Amino acid sequence: MADYNGNSVCYISRERVVNTTGSRLEEVNIAGLTPGRTYYFRVVAYSAQGRGMSSDLLEVTTKPEVHVPSPPLKLRVTPSSPTSLLVQWSPPEQSNGDILHYNMFYMEVSVVKSS
Repeated sequence: MADYNGNSVCYISRERVVNTTGSRLEEVNIAGLTPGRTYYFRVVAYSAQGRGMSSDLLEVTTKPEVHVPSPPLKLRVTPSSPTSLLVQWSPPEQSNGDILHYNMFYMEVSVVKSS
């Protein structure tokens, strides 16, 4: 229970269960978690006689989300000759690290006139 501006706040979450498929499978991959969030894990073994004791609770925080650069800004193209174009842009607003290089993509469109 936490105190928030004089009010008691209780955080409730539900425990999820993942069953393994075999008696000798001692690992399971848990996907779809939220980056940078803390999770708690425990394991219980079952036998023909029933449920065993729970392992200790383990607290683990997922890795933070990797942030990529935002889009480059102010893309502009200017014809510079009959056979070339000058393409320019400004760096992204948020680089989230050093920009290593840019890839510039373009395509040619053919126009077919029908009579």
